[in-house]
Amino acid sequence: MRSVDDIIPMLIDMKYDFMSEWDDIHLVHDKRLDTKALDDLIKGLKGVTGPGVVATTVTTYRLEINDYEFEGESQELSHKSGFNTSQVLDMITNDKSMKYFVVIGGSKTIEEFITGAHQRALILEPRKWIVIIAEPIPDTSHFWSRMNPIFSVTDVAIVKREISVYSACSELKEGCQMRLAFETLRNAIRKVIEFPFYDFNDTKQVKAQTKNRVIAEMKLELGNERSMSQYCGNCDRFVIQSIYKHRIGSENEDKNAFNEVEDNPEFKVLVENTAIWSPFKGLLDQGKVLGYEEGNLKNRDLVVGIVNQPPLVNIRQPYVNESDINGTTYHMVKILATKMNFTILWNVDSTTTLGRLVNKEKKEWTGMIGKLLNKEVEIAANGYWRTVDRMDNVDFTFPFDKEEMSMMIQKTSEDHKYLFLTPFTWDAWVSILITVIVMGPLLWIVHRSSKYYDYYNMRDNK
Repeated sequence: MRSVDDIIPMLIDMKYDFMSEWDDIHLVHDKRLDTKALDDLIKGLKGVTGPGVVATTVTTYRLEINDYEFEGESQELSHKSGFNTSQVLDMITNDKSMKYFVVIGGSKTIEEFITGAHQRALILEPRKWIVIIAEPIPDTSHFWSRMNPIFSVTDVAIVKREISVYSACSELKEGCQMRLAFETLRNAIRKVIEFPFYDFNDTKQVKAQTKNRVIAEMKLELGNERSMSQYCGNCDRFVIQSIYKHRIGSENEDKNAFNEVEDNPEFKVLVENTAIWSPFKGLLDQGKVLGYEEGNLKNRDLVVGIVNQPPLVNIRQPYVNESDINGTTYHMVKILATKMNFTILWNVDSTTTLGRLVNKEKKEWTGMIGKLLNKEVEIAANGYWRTVDRMDNVDFTFPFDKEEMSMMIQKTSEDHKYLFLTPFTWDAWVSILITVIVMGPLLWIVHRSSKYYDYYNMRDNK
């Protein structure tokens, strides 16, 4: 890495943006991130504050890969160091609270660590990963052919340096930024004064409009491929990418039609730029950096568990390890796969039941619901009655079918001598009776104690 300091302001900008809720960041790195840069990075991330930004802690892990010589870290830093890949992955596997990760390193470090994490199924929700590649890797490198199959089925943000196609990458030099500031201001003013309705000596409103226009032109100038900015800090431009699988032929499908995804579809790997960072413009989002957009899972694999349940699911197994699947739910899942862009991995078990609760305190279930809770499957695609116990443990889709079944019970007899009492419950009748008994004496007492008769001298039958 030409200058590791490039990454520090970029990660701070990310913390203000899509990393704003990251409250505990685990930073995995190799020798390329030296002690001073690591210290600055930790202090920078901890110092990020603002509306909607959650304070964060940073724990770092120094990887020893490719016989890198381990150097002692500063005692001022609170971090772990000198680990191998297996040790860090064991920590992540055993600690479910570790959710947010930033991995910084060269191709060997990235390949070994991410491959190991993928094999342990660690690069899945709810964990979020940012992988920063600390060295230029050509698009034709075997690194991408080995890593793209992993990146394309996991939710990882890939950050790599973007090289300008106009000029050679150059380092920041002394005096470069001052020259850049003057040249940018000069070019912006030249463009603004060409318009007759902008004037610095006009009314207050025109002056404000002119100022805003100059600022806008300066931003455009800094992003111009042929501006001085390409020679002053050009190495500090990074592109954030999302790599995903694209089902071949899906672009020709009618989006409003109910098409079923074909069996064993063919895929190709596509790269999407989700954001670009530069020191002059900061972080510019172009798409969703982490996570999946609503209704688009980018053809990630979903394990769908089913059991035989005619007519919703019909499973016939004519041979060992071979299943012939049909039914309403089966076709619905294939339509959903087309609409939401995911790849189906069927989990078929003819001996498994829908599921029964065996231990309410420990939330232990048998059958397909048990597999769902144990994360052996991600979707249980059968017809399930929504009971209280099931709704407390798993999420249900909106009901798509109504069972045409009714229950018949014997009607209670309405022919008896106390039928006249049925309009009210027994406690209502008791209240009425008490009211009748008490009301007479109560009215007599009110009558005798009233001052009305004494005032008009009407007592004694007068």
